[in-house]
Amino acid sequence: MSLPGFLFANSVGVCKPDADFQLSFATYSPWKRDAIFAINMSFGSYSFGVAKLIDVSWDVGIGRGGQALLAYLTYKTFTKALTCSMESSVVSADVFEAITLQNDTIGGVFKLTKDCLQNRSARARGTMCCMILAALFVLILPTWLSAMTGYTAVLRLLCKTAETI
Repeated sequence: MSLPGFLFANSVGVCKPDADFQLSFATYSPWKRDAIFAINMSFGSYSFGVAKLIDVSWDVGIGRGGQALLAYLTYKTFTKALTCSMESSVVSADVFEAITLQNDTIGGVFKLTKDCLQNRSARARGTMCCMILAALFVLILPTWLSAMTGYTAVLRLLCKTAETI
């Protein structure tokens, strides 16, 4: 995600993360399509192998680890909501399966969506909508976190001359 433009300002002008140069940030928006995933922070100077190792470690450790933690938390929350719902009304077999056996899967989201559209109670429909949004967030979290990382090559001269040293 792109950082605010004022972090890149200098006294002469600004080179924005979306590769545009202007004298001020008056018209800059970090939410532009070209700027939102721009690489605008760096640290260290690593070989490609080390940079790839850091990237994959981030994807597996933070992305999939975060997804596993959220899946566990949503499972505990969804099963409690299912128990409360079963005490007061009938729950279809598809919803029971989606929450207990297919938690945070595309199939489970489809089953919850189908039941949400067929459900008559406003409270049950609201609960299903919240569950669907939470499950979708858990599903997209690794991709979203992976999009936060990236690497770019540093360009250096192949042959150094007396003028370039």
